[in-house]
Amino acid sequence: MDDYFDFDHAKHVLNEYTKTRQSDKLVGPYLAYNKDSSVLKIWRASLPDNHDMSRMTYKDAETGDVMEAVLTVQGYILKKDLPPILSVPRKMNAARYLRQAVTLAGLGTSIFESAIETVRGAHTHLARNYSAGRVTPWNPERFRGQDILEISNRYLTSRYRQSPSPVVAFQRGVDPKNILARLASDQYDHLEENQVMYYKLNDECRKFEIYDPSIFRTGDFVEANFSIFAFPTDNENCGMRLVLRTLALLDGGQSTRAEIRRKAATHVEPNEQASGSVPIIRKRTYYNEDDSEAVSRSLKRMSTT
Repeated sequence: MDDYFDFDHAKHVLNEYTKTRQSDKLVGPYLAYNKDSSVLKIWRASLPDNHDMSRMTYKDAETGDVMEAVLTVQGYILKKDLPPILSVPRKMNAARYLRQAVTLAGLGTSIFESAIETVRGAHTHLARNYSAGRVTPWNPERFRGQDILEISNRYLTSRYRQSPSPVVAFQRGVDPKNILARLASDQYDHLEENQVMYYKLNDECRKFEIYDPSIFRTGDFVEANFSIFAFPTDNENCGMRLVLRTLALLDGGQSTRAEIRRKAATHVEPNEQASGSVPIIRKRTYYNEDDSEAVSRSLKRMSTT
């Protein structure tokens, strides 16, 4: 996002959208836990290779089952490294590290700052599950003076980990050239834990639809669902990671208008080129129908303000 992006209007859209989403009580049960950290518990799993990890969980009030806590956040794509995978990575150990990742900016909105504070609280809970100092600090990067969220998920998991998560197929559009499938070989699998579901809001039928992940652009207004893990690192410490579960495109209007302004500003007429002038170019959960209708209503309201 650059000077051609209308930050003020984008901030207004985000504020109005989240207000409507909350009033419809469709932010999801997990965001409500922001205000009551006592609800969040730690689930710790010892893995076969003597490493261990933890994830944020909650207990289902009806069944008593321990469930993974999934947080919801709305923001604008600042950076992205998303599918499809179209070229073979150069690194020999690419299968181990390749990720689908997105960085979101909240532009100083209070709801996004609340999400940041929730993650800070989760870090504190996770850190207390280990010996003092073992979990490294969580220091988010900043954009325009505000904290941002980096959310990612690996494409593949080593079979050495013997994860109980089942093997699943890649979502349509993720690996069209079977590059990841070949990288996996007999050492890695694409597990349910690695799966990220990509959606787009279809305003005509008011539904979230599974969509090709190539639609996302920097500056798009999106909603992400993520879980929170503590992972072991090479130096026997642990670091916290936000693990991407779903990414939904709510509105691409802001990024589209910015791109139009950018192209207009850098366009040079033939006679101007002949005169020697040079243009100045300024330089990544599943939804139900009730969710979709509420989102559609909120976006329609914002379009008239």
